[in-house]
Amino acid sequence: MWKRHLGSIILSVFLLLELGLSFNMIIQPQKPSSKKEKEVLKSQEVAILTPKIEVRNLTIKEKENYQISDFIVEMDSPKKVEYTYKEEQMGSYQEPGQYAIVLLFPSELGVISKKVTLTIEKQEEKKVEKKIVQSKSQTKVKTESLSQKILSHQGKMGTAGRLYFSNFYSVALYEADFYVDDLQKIVDEKDSAAYFLYYDYIPMIADHSIQGFDIIKKQKVGSIAYRKVKNEKGKYFLEKYQVMEKVEGTNTGTRLITKDGRDVEKTGASLVMYTCNSSNPKKVTIVLWKKIK
Repeated sequence: MWKRHLGSIILSVFLLLELGLSFNMIIQPQKPSSKKEKEVLKSQEVAILTPKIEVRNLTIKEKENYQISDFIVEMDSPKKVEYTYKEEQMGSYQEPGQYAIVLLFPSELGVISKKVTLTIEKQEEKKVEKKIVQSKSQTKVKTESLSQKILSHQGKMGTAGRLYFSNFYSVALYEADFYVDDLQKIVDEKDSAAYFLYYDYIPMIADHSIQGFDIIKKQKVGSIAYRKVKNEKGKYFLEKYQVMEKVEGTNTGTRLITKDGRDVEKTGASLVMYTCNSSNPKKVTIVLWKKIK
């Protein structure tokens, strides 16, 4: 009797084991049996997730507009792929030349980089001959209109007025004593240039070149500048000056000497302007002006 029951028990256990194995086969995915099969599956997964991106090099003319999308020929992906680029490489590309650019495409597998080349060709200037005829009366009208524009301008006035150039660049002038006051404090301020008397009788104006006063380096013989001041009755009027000479020179701390060894006092100038050429305050550009009507 017990042998018959033992046989039934063994048969039941066997059936249960067989059913369990079948259940496992249904719910568990089949694992790759070899390293090669694993590599095949992985490459298939990468192929699905990797966006298809095709880029090209770009050639444009100088001053021609372009954007990043111009480099992309095709971009196909199961998900939307945003493209970016290295900030320091773009924007400054305006001059003729050849530039290497790296486009960056973030994806599920990380950032994909694509290298492209931007070539900017020099634009050939069209030579157009223009015959300009300007009468003395036209020149006078132009000068008068600039004078009126300066007189009506509401720019900040310093204690010594305001200085204007023909391109309408201007700066407030503040009186100082060359031998007593701290001129550095005046010129360090924005919209502030020092106005003082050299040898107690020659008007002189100084300011930092990095604050816009490098404009004096662009002046030529014959260029015009104006000093706007107020008279005793409170009415504005203009002093008009014309460039006599522009020279390099040295600021010794007490004297302003031209490159050929002249003290600016000996030049016959009615007004002297100067500014530093570099971080060395002794090297300066000097512009000598004469007062005109």
